[in-house]
Amino acid sequence: TRCTHRRQRQMCIRDRDGTLSSSVVLTGEAVWALPGVAWFGLRSPQIRLAVSDDGLPVRGSLEGQVSIGAEVYLKMDFPARGDTWLFQAWFPDDTPRSVSDFFQLAGGIDLKRALPAPLAAAAGIAVTAIDVIYDARAGEIESIGIKAASNHRWALIPGNRLALDGFEVEWLVALPGDLERRALSVTVRGRIGIGGGAIAVAGSVPGFVLRGALEPGGAILFADLVGLFYPGDAKPEISGEIRNLSLEVEPGGHPPFSLACDVTGDWPVALGGRVLFTVTGLGFGIEGFADRLNGRIHGAAEVLPGTKDAFSLELTAAYEGDQWAFSGRQTGGEISVVGLLTHFIAPDWKPCLLY
Repeated sequence: TRCTHRRQRQMCIRDRDGTLSSSVVLTGEAVWALPGVAWFGLRSPQIRLAVSDDGLPVRGSLEGQVSIGAEVYLKMDFPARGDTWLFQAWFPDDTPRSVSDFFQLAGGIDLKRALPAPLAAAAGIAVTAIDVIYDARAGEIESIGIKAASNHRWALIPGNRLALDGFEVEWLVALPGDLERRALSVTVRGRIGIGGGAIAVAGSVPGFVLRGALEPGGAILFADLVGLFYPGDAKPEISGEIRNLSLEVEPGGHPPFSLACDVTGDWPVALGGRVLFTVTGLGFGIEGFADRLNGRIHGAAEVLPGTKDAFSLELTAAYEGDQWAFSGRQTGGEISVVGLLTHFIAPDWKPCLLY
């Protein structure tokens, strides 16, 4: 191994098992501007090169300091993919960077104001990653992506326990140096933990609507989900897990919140300790407003099962005040009034044949 050192230059040559390799580190004190992008320059640039005679291409990196708003270091590994250069940021310390620090880097766009209204006022939004893509052929910044995260809790329904457990946001500024062609998109992601599972949500700006589905690998019991909306005694006695869940949150929409899912369990509906019928094929839906919740459970039931008077119903249960109110539509069989009376009221009663 032989190494030589000069000011702003270091070179090492090694011979390992007959393979000759060399590494070079070049540093400078000037500001190196990317061709065609005068407003974006790397201060104190450093180039690292690794060359060997094993047939592999030259490997290395280019990095430097950028002071546009907050101080940040950008690094590009090469060989690059054609004329597309990817610079990724790293910070010299662990101090969280505020989104407001990167106003200038994003081409003068106020990133926080671009967030949906419920999140724009959130505190503690810290930048976690920055990607800069440079088009060497066109001589322009193709895009700047900024990722941030916050542990801010966002209640999806005012005064309700259903809430986002923090969120992540990504701003993508296309062509930030071109005021005429510049475009901004914002994506928000998060999760809602419920029992042993979670709902993964995502939405984008413009036209912000937060949509969610079940997160793979977990399980949410129906009792845990419905317990977020209704108090203890109002929870229906339904066991089982939820499936095929869909969620939408649209601030200012009508309704601003909606959720629908299927339920794997059945619902035995009892009166006075006696099961009247069992609702199967269950589904649950709810719409949330600022002042009320409209919840519905739907399914099917067979009344007087196993008898000659059996018939089928399509049922809907709505929570009204402090109880569930049922409505139904007959879907099969014929309803026998005598059969209903003798089954539910007086088993020994028989109607007078004269009437």
